[in-house]
Amino acid sequence: MSPAWKIADFNSDLHRVSDLISVICELRFELPVGEDDARVDSLLWVAREMVEGLVAHDDGKKGGAE
Repeated sequence: MSPAWKIADFNSDLHRVSDLISVICELRFELPVGEDDARVDSLLWVAREMVEGLVAHDDGKKGGAE
């Protein structure tokens, strides 16, 4: 795998995480003060897992399609 492909793939994945965080923020900040939405917590969990996967893959701890 060429380094350029790896960087492009990593950047694409980071863009997806950024989009997810934007959606999380929209959901959270549209709620009235004092109200909670369980979907926000679920989506935050998903975002955390995605980022941990990216970091682990970048550190060579997880295999991936190459």
